[in-house]
Amino acid sequence: MEASYNLIDKKYDIIILLRLDIFDIKNFDFNYINTEYWDQINAGLIPHYFIGNQLLMDKLFKNIFNDVLLYFNPNSEYIKLLCEIGWPYSDLNDEFSNIILKIDNSKKLMIYSKNVIADDHLLFKYHFFRLNLLNNVCYVNEKGIIFFPINKN
Repeated sequence: MEASYNLIDKKYDIIILLRLDIFDIKNFDFNYINTEYWDQINAGLIPHYFIGNQLLMDKLFKNIFNDVLLYFNPNSEYIKLLCEIGWPYSDLNDEFSNIILKIDNSKKLMIYSKNVIADDHLLFKYHFFRLNLLNNVCYVNEKGIIFFPINKN
């Protein structure tokens, strides 16, 4: 995938990474990275598709493969947040609360065990978090309704 992405040598209005069998893009806002809504945003993003303008998609994907390798370093911020400090925008008492979409997102954070560090949902959420892109995401449900994060830092 990285080699394919790096073949892009022109500027485009949008770049799409997707599974074609799961959605309709007519209501998408391309000033955001559009992705699938699900009940486990506290844990991470579901990587069925990411659709957005080239500026956002470049920021997200240009170095993703090298970045992910760094995340697996035993002393990485990713592992410290996930397994020691507390997972950003999570809720220890309700793993399905999708706290990033709520005004009160000051709940006690989840701590995970190291056996989940390779989970793609967690990795994508951290990648977005590290790149300060979580506030540039909109979540689209199966009815085409879009949810935006409440917390705008």
